[in-house]
Amino acid sequence: MCHSDLSYVLGNQDIRRLSAGIRSSELLPGPLYLEIHVTDRCNSRCYFCNQDWVKAQAREFSLDTFRQVVGRLTDNGLRAVRFSGGGDPTVHPDILRMLQIIHRSGLVLARFDTNGIRLTPELSKRLLACGLEVLHISLQAPTPESWAKVTQRRPADFHTVIENIRAFKQLDKTQRTSVYATFALDEPTFDKLEQMILLCQDLDIDYTIHELNCYTYSDRFLLECLPKLKNQLERLLATESPERGRLAEMRNAFFRRPRGGAGKLRRPADQARKGKDNPGSETWANVAEQPCLAPWTSVLIRPSGNVYLCCALAAPIHILGNIFEQDILEIWKGPALERVRQEAKALFFPGLSLRAGDDAGGRYRYLVPRCGSDCPVKVGMLGGPRSMAAQMTRARAET
Repeated sequence: MCHSDLSYVLGNQDIRRLSAGIRSSELLPGPLYLEIHVTDRCNSRCYFCNQDWVKAQAREFSLDTFRQVVGRLTDNGLRAVRFSGGGDPTVHPDILRMLQIIHRSGLVLARFDTNGIRLTPELSKRLLACGLEVLHISLQAPTPESWAKVTQRRPADFHTVIENIRAFKQLDKTQRTSVYATFALDEPTFDKLEQMILLCQDLDIDYTIHELNCYTYSDRFLLECLPKLKNQLERLLATESPERGRLAEMRNAFFRRPRGGAGKLRRPADQARKGKDNPGSETWANVAEQPCLAPWTSVLIRPSGNVYLCCALAAPIHILGNIFEQDILEIWKGPALERVRQEAKALFFPGLSLRAGDDAGGRYRYLVPRCGSDCPVKVGMLGGPRSMAAQMTRARAET
């Protein structure tokens, strides 16, 4: 898989500066990393999508607002941008101009998320001209029929996506950009693991296969499909496939073995059931392995103007402010985000001696259990070096 997005913009000196700032509660002038959702519109209708409430509003950034926000943040230290969204950024009528603004601003285009339907040669060339680091294709299924069931589009459109990926790879002469596809596990796809792997090998791209964290699985899937999924994994693991290591990780991630029971898919409810506010509990167990640097480096902005910490914490309760009501830098330095930083400091850097009033009080109003464990945003995008927490604790002790 791809490196953390922050690794494209943070060197060792930056990490030391950031560590010192976290210890002393001194902020950077502005975020280093911006995730921006330029539109809520999408040209797919994936049945499990957790963004339907956003898509129904069909909001999108104007080009002028985009230019102003990017310019304001660039003047205050912004280094990298990710295009993502409740919708698909390729359907925005000004997406090519937006990418031109990023290019002219000298920013790193860290990641571009799309379903690939409108990944035209013109768009691909512009992405490559921007020096795109990671292209994420939300593919979700490996065959025309299964893809159509997931996206509720014509099966023939699947071939368009595949040809668009091939064309992008051919245009990327130096193979600079990392390309990967994501696949969902549910009734239309659970029996197609091998096809997912073979398709990505044929396309020469990476992949991840994920459970549906924001979707309630049907009883049929849990009772009938899930055992077959596990059997399929075990069968593939018994081969000499070079994918065995990844398949073993997938099996361990998707299943757990309760006392006296069979393997069971991990579900968000299982993770949230225990220790909601206790970082020492099982659900917060892996916090020391990799700290999340989002509170000190990043923001997410949606077309509504609402500002969030990241896409994993983007419910109404997680709104930090609104750029149409406040300057983005006021939000960056404001009390809502400061509260998040104190919670994150208590969670990820418990060895630090916090100032009076800094302690989160054992209650995590903003962060959730997944922040402390297997959050994909932390692992794949906004995580810091695994040694960072220990290094910071030692540095604090020496002073």
